[in-house]
Amino acid sequence: MSLDLALEFRLWLPMAPNTPVTRAIIRTGTAGATRATSGLMRVKSPPDHPVLRVLPAVVAVLGMVTLGACGSESASRNDVDTLTITDARTRPTSPGVDVAAVYLDVTSPNDDTITAVSTPTDVAAKVTMHQAMTADGDGMGAMPGMDHSTEGDMAAMEALTSVSLSPDTTVSFEPGGMHLIVENLTYPLEDGDTFEITLTFAVAGQRTVTVDVTNDI
Repeated sequence: MSLDLALEFRLWLPMAPNTPVTRAIIRTGTAGATRATSGLMRVKSPPDHPVLRVLPAVVAVLGMVTLGACGSESASRNDVDTLTITDARTRPTSPGVDVAAVYLDVTSPNDDTITAVSTPTDVAAKVTMHQAMTADGDGMGAMPGMDHSTEGDMAAMEALTSVSLSPDTTVSFEPGGMHLIVENLTYPLEDGDTFEITLTFAVAGQRTVTVDVTNDI
């Protein structure tokens, strides 16, 4: 949204012989810059008239007011962008295992969609989204290790190409449900390590988050 204000002052000074007019215009455009168009000021009255002495101060004050309005508008736009990604975590990998399940919580202020997830190539080859399922198609309960099996149940994972987000609703990637799989790790993950993953949103764009490697899951 752009703010475009035009303020015009006409001062009729009866002391002058030919009804003098003084005109000033202030405009604020999309960049938030305030310009006092002094070049449009036409003064036919004597330069030492009392009204003319205070006019520059009036123009300066009005300029500060319009700049403040633009600053408030900009702050309001920034406050709208409150998408959050929290509690990103994974377990240490076992010897010989080069995949890891990542869990996190995502909250968006708007309708949005997670369309892709990635990580630097020096960490792993790729990151994919999955929904853990039991043989009957239901979501699984808490799963040990890589969350691919449960005691007494045949398990499966359904690959997800996208995940929808509703406004102000937290979507959790958690054990037994949706989770991210980091595949072909280039090194073992140990307790206390960290690495980054990047989530791509249809509306919010790309957001990078740090994943903590911890046994406390």
